[in-house]
Amino acid sequence: MKTSSALLALLILVILAISGLWEWSFCRFYVGPNEMAVITAKNGDPLPPGQILAKHGQRGVQEDVLSEGRHFLNPINFEHTIVPVTIIPPGKAGIVTSKVGKDLPEGEFLAEPGQKGIWRAVLGPGKYRINPVGYKIDMIDALSIPIGYVGVVTSLSGEQAPEGAFAKAGQKGVREDILQPGLYYVNPHEFKVDVVEVGVNQVTLLGSKQGGGVITKSQIQTSNEAMDKLERNALMQQEQKRERYLSSSQSGLSMNAPAAHAPQEAAKSHGRAAMEHVPETANFVINQFVEFPSKDGFEISLDMTVEFELLPQNIAWIFQNYGDLPAAVDKVIMPQILSISRLKGSAYGARDFIVGEGREKFQDDMTEALARTLGEKKILIHNALIRHVNVPSQILDPIQQASVAVEQDLTNKEKQNTAKNRLTSIPN
Repeated sequence: MKTSSALLALLILVILAISGLWEWSFCRFYVGPNEMAVITAKNGDPLPPGQILAKHGQRGVQEDVLSEGRHFLNPINFEHTIVPVTIIPPGKAGIVTSKVGKDLPEGEFLAEPGQKGIWRAVLGPGKYRINPVGYKIDMIDALSIPIGYVGVVTSLSGEQAPEGAFAKAGQKGVREDILQPGLYYVNPHEFKVDVVEVGVNQVTLLGSKQGGGVITKSQIQTSNEAMDKLERNALMQQEQKRERYLSSSQSGLSMNAPAAHAPQEAAKSHGRAAMEHVPETANFVINQFVEFPSKDGFEISLDMTVEFELLPQNIAWIFQNYGDLPAAVDKVIMPQILSISRLKGSAYGARDFIVGEGREKFQDDMTEALARTLGEKKILIHNALIRHVNVPSQILDPIQQASVAVEQDLTNKEKQNTAKNRLTSIPN
């Protein structure tokens, strides 16, 4: 009896030893840091048609993955594949496309968790253990809006908002709420964000044949190189949108800005010092001139600079009605400058633009009329400044000759007075 018990105990120890040896030698595997294990079950119920990931008790690639650490799985029943986890670094966002889940309702193109398609929510910076068999993650740059700019948001999903109204939650169209300067993780499939300047800008029209332009404010450098790059990417994407608008426009408005691509490429190899050489301004050239007939029938052309301001609370309305800055200049500001200058200028004689108070009064009239007209369109006008006036030589020459004659007469009188003073100062 004792012999039988001893043999049974020995047998149990042998079985446990063999089991432990089997488990530690053949079933054990290790998932390292920043890794995960994708498990495939060899046995179980077959998957229904269309199902990609298996649940517990089903045969196929298991939906749940194993995190880092030590694990034990019988290789007869399971296979495992070690793959890296998805790491989204700061300044990036993840767009998830689900291959599993319920089909989207008709008319929808953004999915919620549990549905098949592009997820509405984005993944921010962090570490994610998401099964790559059922999900695909595409990384994009986060949106960084620089100081001096705001983001105008256009919703791309939902029912179309009523014409002329801002889009509300669940509606498609331009939204009234704007994004202030900062870092945002935005799904480009759900929202389109246009980065638009706020504050004071200038429209400059040259009466010479060199054209004019809209001088936009420069990008303000931060102390963070990564943020600088994100801000520059946002501005360059907006520049590309403007180039597409200008290439399709028939107004003669074109962009004349130094290429920003070469300095940006240099910045990758030379660091911040090279990044600071990226062009700071964009110039939208206008191939139209301020020309009008004077009251006395002479053709006048002049250089003019108009300072205007876009307030953050008005940007969404301006964008909804006119578009980005070059479109607003093209559709609203430029036509008003040309129209009002003709209307106001025709009330002045050519001589008024050369001498006297006529030129200053014309500037004041222009500023007041532009401020009143464009103020109704939520564009503030600060100044309309005349920098140079071209008038026909047949009126300019006599005025110049008369002015020279007056100056010469004053000079001669001064000489005579000086000579008299010398004579009276000579002692007898």
